[in-house]
Amino acid sequence: MKISQLAQAAGVSIPYLSSVELGRVKNPSYAVTEKIAGALGIPVEELLLPDTGKKKYDNRPERAFAVDLNRLRAIRMKKKLSMNEVARRSGLSVSTISLLESGKRRGVGFDTISKLAKVYGCDVGELLLSREFYVDVSALLLQSEVVIIGGEEIDIRDQMAKQRVIELLEIGKAWIKEANKDNKQSDKEK
Repeated sequence: MKISQLAQAAGVSIPYLSSVELGRVKNPSYAVTEKIAGALGIPVEELLLPDTGKKKYDNRPERAFAVDLNRLRAIRMKKKLSMNEVARRSGLSVSTISLLESGKRRGVGFDTISKLAKVYGCDVGELLLSREFYVDVSALLLQSEVVIIGGEEIDIRDQMAKQRVIELLEIGKAWIKEANKDNKQSDKEK
């Protein structure tokens, strides 16, 4: 299949798809990954990282909240609860709790954080990072119908419009990473 055909079938632009294929965009949205897999006629699971078995693209809406791992562990210890007990009471797996407390998984959905807050007898906000702006923007966009850019409301209920906004964020992210890399290189040369 030609790149133009795949881009059209997946509903993404040719330059963006080319950037993904060339590795310039290293973390396309989960929605884009699903569209590409659908256009290729393969399950999204086949677009996995071969060495880790993890999905390449994980900015799903259920990962929109960043957990404060130090606070999470401190509350559990203060309550004198084992990970097994928290897992039993919350219905979450021990591995999920362990990954959150170790920082290997930072993002959680509201359902997960609500279950932990209930077990710990605290407010959901107490378990989140205090920086209000620390959220997965792509995940929030996927859940939104309207965004405000430069003071102007933009309707993004149309999936194509939503996807284009996300693609622009991905391109911006790639530019920022490149600029950061260049800055680090020039700092080393000084």
